[in-house]
Amino acid sequence: MVGDTSDSLWGVMDVYPQTNFPDIRKQLVLQTDVGTINIIPREGGSLARIYIELTDGTKAKDVTLEDLQATARKIMRPYQLDFAETYWWSAYPIGQRLADHFSKSNRIFLLGDACHTHSPKAGQGANISLMDGYNLGWKLVQVLKEQASADLLKTYNIDREKVAYNLINWDKVWVKQMSSMGKSAGGVRGANGEIDFSEVFIKAEPFTAGLTIQYDDSSITSSKASSQEVATNIPVGMRLPSTQVVRFCDGKAMQLIQGFPSDGRWRILVFPGDIRQDYGSRKLNHVSILFTFLVPMLTYQLGEYLFSERGPIKKHLPPKADIDSFIEVILVLSGERLKTQQEQIPDCFWPVTGKWRMRGESISHMFLLLALLTKPRTDLHKTYIDDESYHFGHGHAYKFYGVSPDEGATVIVRPDNCRFPFLTSKSLYSEAYPEESSSERYAWYVWRAQK
Repeated sequence: MVGDTSDSLWGVMDVYPQTNFPDIRKQLVLQTDVGTINIIPREGGSLARIYIELTDGTKAKDVTLEDLQATARKIMRPYQLDFAETYWWSAYPIGQRLADHFSKSNRIFLLGDACHTHSPKAGQGANISLMDGYNLGWKLVQVLKEQASADLLKTYNIDREKVAYNLINWDKVWVKQMSSMGKSAGGVRGANGEIDFSEVFIKAEPFTAGLTIQYDDSSITSSKASSQEVATNIPVGMRLPSTQVVRFCDGKAMQLIQGFPSDGRWRILVFPGDIRQDYGSRKLNHVSILFTFLVPMLTYQLGEYLFSERGPIKKHLPPKADIDSFIEVILVLSGERLKTQQEQIPDCFWPVTGKWRMRGESISHMFLLLALLTKPRTDLHKTYIDDESYHFGHGHAYKFYGVSPDEGATVIVRPDNCRFPFLTSKSLYSEAYPEESSSERYAWYVWRAQK
């Protein structure tokens, strides 16, 4: 691994503190002339994790629990600090290291601490490592199921090596701000001139959650084939943001992301606009996407094309599997739910699926429950509408995603909720649906439906 170990040494304790310090149940960083302490309240209402900066020249192997407790008391003065019990403790030097290769011969893969090490204070280790595993995991599943070639595994390096590089660089800044060195260098200062650690934490949270990660182009991500302008707030290669929509079949207000369970499927997210209007209906029924590179000068209805023998859904469908088992189509309509009829939606967008082989509009509550237990998502749950909820207000999904109801858009979403690019009629079908491609919930392609 490439990198260095710094001279900065920290201790950490999970303790049950006895103190008169009033903010012991708040996440905080306290810097004094003695040193820096970071307190993170833990579960149960009593346990707390305390990080303590140790003096220069101290070696981790020489540190004892008594040393950590004594240093913590000095930093916390004039407040009293005792420890009813110490659940766990350790001492460690700060180092940032990065593996030069995340895989070998497409057979051996490194994840988590095996390929990137850094300070442990911001929750980056567990979160980034879990994302490493998820990214590689769905791709392995696709390869093992023979739904993709082994070349798909090469995209693990493309996706995650850049993330790890950014993590190490960010951690260097984080460590400096948390240490006394950061204080002497000025730290992160607020409008009043005081050091403002809240700004550091706020900037860290989206990165920790993976919300700021944007994957580079690869065989399964291609911003060059995108029409980003048709969905301006769905950046290609980033996680799909979520907002409130109303489920069409029962009027339930919910976050759109709840319709994307982590089950390894691709999603094609269609924004056709208001299908009560001619322009919206034509996108699904009458006017098709032009794919001149497949069949010269022929057009296909969107639904007809997607579910045809030439389309991507059946092309990648496992034998005897439900039509939505590998690629699921999700509709987000605009307009008024109570004035939109289910029959206005083409049948292909609410197919017969599941053990009971039914659409669900006339089944009893008992059989609906059995169907839900057998298959968590039923066919009628694939359509949502950007409308006001009686109890929860309006999510304004089209505005949130930067999609014009008149123009519409279609987004291809990987199983890890990341968007591929936005497809235009000029995009190559072979790029949009490569035979070796697999599934992550990152947006890959979005295309504009022609009027």
